[in-house]
Amino acid sequence: MRPAGGARAAANEPQSLRSILLQLAPLLILFLFSFMGSLPNLFSTPPPPNPTYTFSPQSPYTSERVTANLDIPYYVSPTDFSAHPIFSSIPQQYQSEPKAGVYSRPLYSFERSIEQHWTNQMMRMCELEMQDRNRKADAQRGFFGFGADWEAVKRIERGKLESCEVLLKKKLISRY
Repeated sequence: MRPAGGARAAANEPQSLRSILLQLAPLLILFLFSFMGSLPNLFSTPPPPNPTYTFSPQSPYTSERVTANLDIPYYVSPTDFSAHPIFSSIPQQYQSEPKAGVYSRPLYSFERSIEQHWTNQMMRMCELEMQDRNRKADAQRGFFGFGADWEAVKRIERGKLESCEVLLKKKLISRY
């Protein structure tokens, strides 16, 4: 009786292997397509990183440029920037203009990232200024109003916050 049972088990082996392969087929196809999608990237060179910049002039970032959208001044190294592919994307007659982003899509895209960085930085500074103003006003209010200097509180609350004012002028916030 054992040989017959063993023959039956051997006959089921190819069928179980086939069913396993059929179950794995969708995963194998998915893996194959994802590999084929990334295949071109294996043989291409990555794009160069964006040029480095600062928001204030400091060596070697001495060449001032201005973003096309929000008019944010930024500074690049003249030698590094002129060697970057973004610079070569600017039509030659506009390369010396500080606001050349309107003439070059890559430069415009780069400048949008600069504006986003600048806006985030200014928003954080504005928030810190508001927290500082609130802390100073709370200190002048005294303990449950006892010993409060209401004139100082009004003066503090009327004070202008530098970063918030800049954001207001650029129309990035409506009030603070």
